[in-house]
Amino acid sequence: MSNIVLRSAAKTTVELDSRSVLYFGGTNYFGMSYNRDVILTAQEGLIRWGISSAGSRETTGSAAPHVALEEALAGFLEREEVVSYCSGYSINLVVLQALRGVYDICLVDAGAHCSVKDAVTGSAMPSVTFEHRSAEDLAAKLRQHCASGEKPVVCTDGVYSSGALAPMAEYREAALSCGGAVMMDDAHGVGVLGETGKGTLEYLGVEAEGVYQTGTLSKAFGCFGGFVAGDAPISQLIRSGSPAYVGATPLPPAFAGAAMASIDIVCKNPELRSSLRKNTARMKSGLRALGIDFEDGPTPIAIFVLGDRKFNERIHQQLLERDILVPYNFYPGGPEDGFFRMVVTAAHSFKQIDRVLDALGELISGI
Repeated sequence: MSNIVLRSAAKTTVELDSRSVLYFGGTNYFGMSYNRDVILTAQEGLIRWGISSAGSRETTGSAAPHVALEEALAGFLEREEVVSYCSGYSINLVVLQALRGVYDICLVDAGAHCSVKDAVTGSAMPSVTFEHRSAEDLAAKLRQHCASGEKPVVCTDGVYSSGALAPMAEYREAALSCGGAVMMDDAHGVGVLGETGKGTLEYLGVEAEGVYQTGTLSKAFGCFGGFVAGDAPISQLIRSGSPAYVGATPLPPAFAGAAMASIDIVCKNPELRSSLRKNTARMKSGLRALGIDFEDGPTPIAIFVLGDRKFNERIHQQLLERDILVPYNFYPGGPEDGFFRMVVTAAHSFKQIDRVLDALGELISGI
């Protein structure tokens, strides 16, 4: 996808090479990145607060929108405290740097996102990898290390890149049984999963105690930045003991204000999640009817491979010739021949979804 240049906002249709194409990429699940009220809030914030804080919160202090955003997120997620950060990718590093010394070892799900794995490496904590989504292998490895008195932090995604969910109840129970905790990257869960959008824990009915829930503002909320939700001690540790946090310039205050506006819209309009779920069901049932294999989870993502690289590239190009863009990606940890990553949003119509499904069906059957 690096050779694809979009010339408009990531809506259900985008401008590509002077033409309009139907778009099934990105993670703009509720269309908040181009929501008028969110944009107006950002514009007003830019006029009041400028482009940037021009320094870390340690050196310049916190702008009021940073504090208000953290309070809004804490209220939404029903957690004691939230710390915001300039990057969703790097928030995991911030957390593990803060936890270094509190916990002795990281146990990392083999299928965790590269941001989680990079965070483990950057934290300089000893680490052990366990089999992807295997509570049994995690428990076995925990027994080896807990016997020597080591306190573990289990590192995982809530929703993996494939769209599958982590067995969070088992992971949490295993970690807590030996005095540990879980760091769960919930970038694709927050705002989308659960009755009220609190994410993977709410969807699975898992208690939040003992889980540091990290996330991004760039997916369900269409904005920018990252955050971690937890208790007061982790907030204090981050603000005093994470070099990545202390030394970084925070997200622009105007973006923090825009994120608050987006969170408010998503919270007050549950029909957005309802529309997203209906569109997800239509897309996935259609793909299954075509015989396309993918990891079937509750998120609006379907990742699949249709053949070898040459075949995949041909299908991708033929879809583009029909003015349909389904991203064909090469991603760390993904299949060597690349994969299609098809995403629906709450803004897609059934007609648009049926159009891409019909096109895929004709192309697959015609080759």
